[in-house]
Amino acid sequence: MRQKLLSLELLYSMLKNSGPIFRRSKRFVTAVKQHLCTELLKHGLSLVVPVFQISLNIFQMLVVHFKVSY
Repeated sequence: MRQKLLSLELLYSMLKNSGPIFRRSKRFVTAVKQHLCTELLKHGLSLVVPVFQISLNIFQMLVVHFKVSY
């Protein structure tokens, strides 16, 4: 469980400190849609409160900051 939480915390930190070019990259946004969102939904249903909280924070950050115009 600690490994999962550490992984989510590292991912959150990376996303939080990323720059605008990274946030608007079509390649990155596509990868997030294909892989990360599915895993976040799984972790978002966790009964372990810290895992649920960090998953929700990551999902919220993606919705607010990571947008691409096609």
